[in-house]
Amino acid sequence: MLKKYNVDIDFGKNLNKVINSKAHFHEKDRYTSVLVCHLKMNDKLINITDCEVYADIMVNEGDYKTAICLETNIIDAEKGIVAFGLSEQLMSAGVKRFQVHINYKQQIIHSPMVEFNIFKGL
Repeated sequence: MLKKYNVDIDFGKNLNKVINSKAHFHEKDRYTSVLVCHLKMNDKLINITDCEVYADIMVNEGDYKTAICLETNIIDAEKGIVAFGLSEQLMSAGVKRFQVHINYKQQIIHSPMVEFNIFKGL
C-alpha cells in the first residue's frame, strides 16, 4: 500500500517560486511515500526518453545541510511521468523542498523548488 501524490512540475514557469505539492506524509511512514511527478515545459509534457532524471532534497544533519538524491523511477518517458520514493532518511517532521533535474546529452534543466509536508507522530 503506497501513499502517492501527483505533482505537476513545469520547468518553464515560476522558476523563482516554490511550488506547494499539497503532499502530506507521516514521519512514521516507511517505504510507502511516493511523489508521482508530471514533468512539463510551458504546460506541455516533456518527453524524457534517453534522459537522466533525478531530484535532490536538502536535509538537516545537525549543523549541516546535505543534499540527498531521491530514488527515481521513470513511469512513462514519453509523457514525462516519474516517481520519486522517499527514503526513511527523509522522514523527519517538517516542510521538505526538492528540485528535479533533467539531463539530456549534458544539457541540464532544473525545475522550480517543490515542497511537501511530513507530519510529526506521537
